[in-house]
Amino acid sequence: MNLPFITADEIRRTLSPAQAVAALQQRLVNDPPHADRPGRTFISVHAGELLVMPDESESCVGLKLLSIARANPSHSLPAIQGIYLLMDAQTLSPRALLDAAQLTCARTSAVSMLAATHLNPPSRPSVIVIGSGPQALAHCRASTLLDPSSIAVLARNHAAQEQLIRHAIDEGITVVAADHDSLSSADVIVCCTTSRDPVIGASDVQTDVIIVAIGSHEPTARELAADLFVDSFVVVESFTNARREAGDIVLAEAELKTGVINADLQELVTSSHAPSTGRRIFKSVGDAWEDLTIAEAISSRMS
Repeated sequence: MNLPFITADEIRRTLSPAQAVAALQQRLVNDPPHADRPGRTFISVHAGELLVMPDESESCVGLKLLSIARANPSHSLPAIQGIYLLMDAQTLSPRALLDAAQLTCARTSAVSMLAATHLNPPSRPSVIVIGSGPQALAHCRASTLLDPSSIAVLARNHAAQEQLIRHAIDEGITVVAADHDSLSSADVIVCCTTSRDPVIGASDVQTDVIIVAIGSHEPTARELAADLFVDSFVVVESFTNARREAGDIVLAEAELKTGVINADLQELVTSSHAPSTGRRIFKSVGDAWEDLTIAEAISSRMS
């Protein structure tokens, strides 16, 4: 068997952020993921953990295998690596292999922008991306879909912040450095960190703000303080997955002693009942249907 392998560069060249967002929206409208779909499986190994994520659409079946080795950056290696296998839904014949790390960046940033656009951002919003890794760069790219007045990056590591800004500028994206005080005037804030403790709270942001948090997928880790969820409109990909894996949600509901979720992503996209003012939060942990949708869109454009 001689399967085509779609590299990280090919993924970036083949599918634009706008095309990725459109593919996700079409999937939610025309072929929504099954409610009883399998969740991701975490497998602990000596050097870190493996994530196994299967999904099925009308036309394809896919399986993502990711490795997370948190010590890798100290050895100049990516913390997240992996492979995605795309198969035909009827025959289960393999169709392609894809670089799973870049696929994850592409789908996560597209999901963030799909949610953000349905959360009614203002015209020409100011955007701050918190973080300095591959997801932060991917979200700088995707944030251009909001037609922002500015995109800024906030990171604890100044050297990493400057490096990310240079990468973005090399891609033709105007990005500047932000400081913590800038958060109070941002219209859209995207958290892409590996922090296990909150990086922002209610006192850091303005009342009318959209916050996207994608960094945590463990029930004991969070980027958002619980007070951000008070009187906020909160969207997640899945009620079940969020309450199992999203520390931002799990810990906020435990501390506030009440549910905080208002809608899932499918409801947001198909019903469009989000408010236009106030604090609006999208908490993402990633879902296998998103990977399959983006992998299928990439494969179809390369065939």
